[in-house]
Formats: sequence, C-alpha cells, structure tokens
Amino acid sequence: MGEGFGSVVSAQEPGTLYTFHNLENQRWMKCLQTMKQGAEQAYFDVTFYHINIDISIHSPYVKGDVLCRVNAAADSVREIKLNLHNALTTDSIAGNVSEYVFENDTIYIKLDKSYPSGAQAEVRAYYQGEPQPAAGIAGFQYDVSDGMPKIVTACEPFFSYCWWPCKDGAGDKADSVYIDITIPDTTIDGTELIALSNGILENTLSEGGRKTFQWRERYSIATYYIMVAVSCYSHFQQDYHGRFGEKLQNRLLGIS
Repeated sequence: MGEGFGSVVSAQEPGTLYTFHNLENQRWMKCLQTMKQGAEQAYFDVTFYHINIDISIHSPYVKGDVLCRVNAAADSVREIKLNLHNALTTDSIAGNVSEYVFENDTIYIKLDKSYPSGAQAEVRAYYQGEPQPAAGIAGFQYDVSDGMPKIVTACEPFFSYCWWPCKDGAGDKADSVYIDITIPDTTIDGTELIALSNGILENTLSEGGRKTFQWRERYSIATYYIMVAVSCYSHFQQDYHGRFGEKLQNRLLGIS
C-alpha cells in the first residue's frame, strides 16, 4: 500500500499530511487507552449530562460548563474520573466535590463523601480553551470558508474529551443529554448562523447579541454521538398527508 493511499489533509494544519497508517495508529493507541480508562471508570454510571457551551466563530475557542450526574456502581465510591484534553483548562469543579486534580487528560474528582452502590452524585466542571482536532479528521474541527464558519465535531468512538469533559468511550450511555450552544446572533450573507446538536430543539434564546440553542436528547446515547455543528443553514420543510388522514412533518436543515 503506497503512502498516499487514504491520506487526509487537516484544515487546522495546512500542508500537514496524515497518512492512512498514521491515522490508524493514532486511533488504535487511543482505543487501547480508552479501554483501559473504561475499566478504571466502571465503578460509576453516568445518567445525565447538561452541556452548556459558548463557541467562538472567529477562532477555535470554547468556554462553558458540564453538569455530570452519576450513580455509584460499587460500594464506597469516593472518586470519579472525567476525561478532558490537556489543551483545555479546568477553571473549577462544583457540586459533590471536595477537591480535584487535572492531569494526563483526566480530571480526578474526589467526592465530598463515600457513596454506596446506587447512590447519586453530581459535579459541574467549568472549563475553557482551544479544543483540538484528533487524528487529523476527528475531534473538534474548525474552518472558515468565504467568511462562513464551519464548525463540527466528529468523535467516534473516543474523541469527545477533545472538546468537553465527559466519561469518554462507548461503554457508558447517558440516559439523556441537554446541550445548550451559545453563538453570535448574526446572519452571514443573509443566512442565519445556527447551532445544531442531538435530539429536539426545544428553545432558542437571544440576549446581548448572543443566541442560545437548547437541544434535548431524551434517549440513551453513547458519548461519541453527542455533537455540535455551527454554520449557516437554510430551512426546508415538507408536510405529508396520507390517504387515511395521517400526517408527517419533515424538517430539514441544509448548508447554505
């Protein structure tokens, strides 16, 4: 197999060539690391995330907080571990926490007491920084083309930690996830800048030149499926009326 086969050029690093072999090696090493972390994190079960994130469209920068609610899956749980890329900064941790240490892409959170099996605890991690792409084409991807931002995450199966604190990997599905995404309240060439995520868009709030899109995913979901995408989109809607009176509304968003 020649070196050029399957090559990908990263938008973040112009001129940098990632060969197929290099990408696969990075993914395989991360897979082994994540499987080990998953075993070390099996003593707690994530039930809910609330991601509140403010995304810059002028540079790859984010600031926000994540509420993580967990159930103890073993006796006497005193600590939980969340994954977060070291390129990001942890400002503080609130909730059922006494102290924490952030190192080696992991937030080690000592809880305020010992939790028996089945007991619930929650922590809220405040963080910010420049999220990183991963393996060339994964993680947090930021690009601007003709003045239009194109921001998207691609985290399958273990790169969510590149842009938000979480229990990364596919081994633990949250029962539900809320995602609030704040971006500038603006249009570009007459088309609205929109933030997309999982589930149903339940509310949109505008204040002080900023707009927050509140998405709600109420089905269990693997961490790597949780995503954001920000760009200018056009709305398309089709209504179907069946012969027996049934109705179906199909709402689509397409890049402008």
